[in-house]
Amino acid sequence: MKLLTLNCHSWQEENQLEKIKYLAETIYEKDYDVAALQEVSQHRDSNIVYGNIREDNFALLLVEELKKLGTDYNFIWDFSHYGYDIYEEGVALLSKQPFNESKSFYI
Repeated sequence: MKLLTLNCHSWQEENQLEKIKYLAETIYEKDYDVAALQEVSQHRDSNIVYGNIREDNFALLLVEELKKLGTDYNFIWDFSHYGYDIYEEGVALLSKQPFNESKSFYI
């Protein structure tokens, strides 16, 4: 099993969309089975897509980029705290296998 862990520091740096594409290419090329990500953010005022996931959720955009490359990953994300008063920051797991639970997992 190939596992990636990464502090994404999402939406805190310049050229974030290019970095998401680069990360997706790396995950695709290395063929990781699971990615455990921290500092996975979304703007607290962005539109909700489903559940607690907003349209600019870093993990959602990453999974969409992976799909463009021809590989499907499932993901689960949960909120942990507010960053800089505007971002909902949390942790995410990406997996080639589906998750059994869609409930909150953050402890």
